[in-house]
Amino acid sequence: YPDSCGREAEFADLVSAGFLSIKEIAKNYFSRGECLTRKDIVHFPFDYALISPESPAEHWACAAYIFQEVVRDTELMFIYGELDLRFLPELTSAPLIISIVKMAMEDKNLRIVRFADIFLESGITDMDVTDDDVLVLSQNLPISEGFDLTNCIKITNTSLSHLDRMNNLKVLSLNHCAQIDDRGLKNVRTLFAKLTVLSFEGLLRISDEGLAEFAQKCKTLQQINFNKCVNISSVSIAALCRNNALLNTLLISNVFIDDESFSSIVSALNTSGSASTLTNLDISLCKEITDIGICALSEVCTAVTKLNMNGLHRVSDVGMRSICSNMWYLQHINAGDVFLLKSECFWFSPTQDGRRAANENMLVSLQHINLTDCSHLTDKGVEGLAERCRKVDVLILQGCDKLTDTSLRHIADPNLCTSSNIAMCDTIHTLNLSYSTGLTSSGILQLLPLCACLESIDLSGLASIVNDKFVQNMSKACPTLQKLILQKCLLLTDSSLCSMADNLWLEHVDLTGCNKITDSGIEVLTEACNGLRTIVLRRSKRLTNKTVFAIMRNCKGIQRVDVQDCPLIAKESVQEAKMIKPAVVVLF
Repeated sequence: YPDSCGREAEFADLVSAGFLSIKEIAKNYFSRGECLTRKDIVHFPFDYALISPESPAEHWACAAYIFQEVVRDTELMFIYGELDLRFLPELTSAPLIISIVKMAMEDKNLRIVRFADIFLESGITDMDVTDDDVLVLSQNLPISEGFDLTNCIKITNTSLSHLDRMNNLKVLSLNHCAQIDDRGLKNVRTLFAKLTVLSFEGLLRISDEGLAEFAQKCKTLQQINFNKCVNISSVSIAALCRNNALLNTLLISNVFIDDESFSSIVSALNTSGSASTLTNLDISLCKEITDIGICALSEVCTAVTKLNMNGLHRVSDVGMRSICSNMWYLQHINAGDVFLLKSECFWFSPTQDGRRAANENMLVSLQHINLTDCSHLTDKGVEGLAERCRKVDVLILQGCDKLTDTSLRHIADPNLCTSSNIAMCDTIHTLNLSYSTGLTSSGILQLLPLCACLESIDLSGLASIVNDKFVQNMSKACPTLQKLILQKCLLLTDSSLCSMADNLWLEHVDLTGCNKITDSGIEVLTEACNGLRTIVLRRSKRLTNKTVFAIMRNCKGIQRVDVQDCPLIAKESVQEAKMIKPAVVVLF
């Protein structure tokens, strides 16, 4: 029957049913080499679109079975690439089998086995990997240097005993593997000497007891991730920092750490010498840290280029000024929800720090600034940033409701900086002004023409100023925009979509909660912006089934459509639309 099917995706159900029946009732069918051989079915999973992200489980199971059968033939074991895939029949996870075949076809090596990336390549979020799969891979990929099992929630301590036999293992990532506990960590004793990456994010069952031997014997770690490990303390973290002189990444978000324990970690970094190598630090949601701990950090770890201090509610301008004055190489800072920040921290103080070098280097390396919900930040603070920052790529001022149009004028002023005649806005690619309700439409529209390379803007929640006239002027003033987020801009109608269609080439648009837009507007937008890759239309009460079909018909490269909570869009229509483009992820 294969030839009669015409190799069309619409016959995928028939093909799947047939092959799964063969699997159940005639296990040796392909060994007999009768009317259908293994060579005949090499490309069936692709020809019949069995492995698109939206394919049902039966299609994936069929594709996995076909791949397993094909590589049983010694003449075909390299048919999908240069990787020897003879081990595929031993695996149990259909998505894993398919994903490995895809990687082999794209000539991607498995030196580091990153399961999350493997599955992501196939558009899958469910990490269907078992202990048996880990055993098979550990036996057949002996030269692999790392196993990243992030989100593989089915694995247990048994998997770690399988990994213990891999003598070259340098990367061990068990993020969110909820069944791993202290007993399992004892199964990887032979790995201690070579480990360079240790990532245990979200492991709630591990404690200082399980990490004690790691802290003593791991001497070559470069990256440590203990984010959300709520049952470990600063004792283990400090011990690891003390014994690893080449540490460059330390992620300890949402771990209970106060000023005293944080100071002990900083001291350990200083003792080992890794204070000079540490470039990436995440202490977000460590809510007991105050200015005291931050000042201790900034005076020792001056090489940090990326700092996440989101949610440190007890840090004020004092701590932030210490960071700005001492961390001269800082490129990326997330100070979201640090609501005690005001303005003084972004200004050099000759009375508190008279160093000429500090004045010259303060803030100049910043490329990514996130000040979300810094509700006390004023125009004076933005002026301090605009005076020094000339490399900013991403600027997030979401929820800074004390800011006014004066801040926007500072961002656009080329005369603020004495060492340069360009404005801060000249380098910004991503700008987020959402929910900053002190801004006006005229202020934003005066800024946008000066943002020569702006590609993404978020104006969500500015319902009183973002209307059809505003969108028309914005589209003309900033033709470089490719990503537009206008959530909860309730005044927008189809007229805004026509303005976008006339002036912009959009790849991502988010119109969540814009209840006045209709199918006609979406038709116009998708015809003009047919390069759209993502469109979000959640909670749009006037959109019907026509919208889904218009997107599928007009947008050749569409990857993701979100029409959740749209009451006039029927499930049956969404399923029918998926048949047009099976690879598109449709959230309904």
